[in-house]
Amino acid sequence: MVEHILQVVTEYEGGLRGMQYVPRFSYGRRMLRDDGVPNRSIFDCLFIGKAMAIQFMKEVGLLRSKMQCNTCGQDMTWSADSILPEGFLWLCQKRVAGTRCNQSVSNKHESWLQKSNLTFQEILLITYVIGWREQAHQIQNEYSLSAHTVADRGTD
Repeated sequence: MVEHILQVVTEYEGGLRGMQYVPRFSYGRRMLRDDGVPNRSIFDCLFIGKAMAIQFMKEVGLLRSKMQCNTCGQDMTWSADSILPEGFLWLCQKRVAGTRCNQSVSNKHESWLQKSNLTFQEILLITYVIGWREQAHQIQNEYSLSAHTVADRGTD
C-alpha cells in the first residue's frame, strides 16, 4: 500500500509542477524528499483545486472510487453539492419502477475519513505530521485544533 501511495504521489508531483498557480522551487527542487516521500508542500499544492485533491484521495484509496446505493443496488455517481465543505457527495438518481431513487451519502461514507468533520486537506496534513512524530501540542497550535481532534486522528 505504501509503495502504491508513493507512486501516485510521484505522478502528481510531476503534474503539479506544470500548473500555473503552483509555486516554483529554486534549482528544480522537488516536492519530494530524497527518499521519495512527499514533503508538506505537495499537500498544499494538491488542494489548489478540489477536484484534483479528491481524485488523488481516490487513487491512493482514502476515498471510495465507487459506491453502490443501499436502496436500489445501482452504482451511485459523484455529484457536486455546494453546501458540503468538500463540494461533493454520492448520489443515486436511477429510476426504479418509474420512480427516481434520489438517495445520497457523504463523500466520506465508508472511508477512513467517515467520522471526521475536518476537510480533506486538514486530514491529510495532520496525518502527515503525526506520521513524522510531530508533537501533539505543536500540531494543535499550528492548525488550531483541539487535543481531542489530534488524538482522534492519531488513532485512526
